[in-house]
Amino acid sequence: MDKDEIIQRRLTRVKDKKTIKVAFTPFPISSFGPMNYMFPAKGSVEKLVVSVFEMPRDGVDIIVQIGLGGPLTTFKTKELFIKELFSPIGEVEIGDRLAVRVESTNPEEEVGLYWVAALWMPDRSEVSIVKFLEASDAGETT
Repeated sequence: MDKDEIIQRRLTRVKDKKTIKVAFTPFPISSFGPMNYMFPAKGSVEKLVVSVFEMPRDGVDIIVQIGLGGPLTTFKTKELFIKELFSPIGEVEIGDRLAVRVESTNPEEEVGLYWVAALWMPDRSEVSIVKFLEASDAGETT
């Protein structure tokens, strides 16, 4: 081994290598009033919650539709806060839509204010996973 190769190997060594792991969390989506969301990537909807601030006397229907022209699912409730409407909701493809609206069970009453929130997780194949090596002697992340 010549002198140049030895110098090059010494300069390219990184002492105390350690891998930094990053947790990939679901994306929250939220709406004040009706929710309409189109998924930009393949994935799955993990949770859906609804909070109704002014509940009509006869309760509400929560209407959920996922997918391009997918079936409508209706939930009847008189609870002000639905902690978990249903979980997991299911798989979605690129361009699928999530539509959630709250309507009064009695057509003569109006629904007041409400919030809708959901968590969705892109498919692993749709996500860029980057691994980092930290060089402790240089104080930099590469």
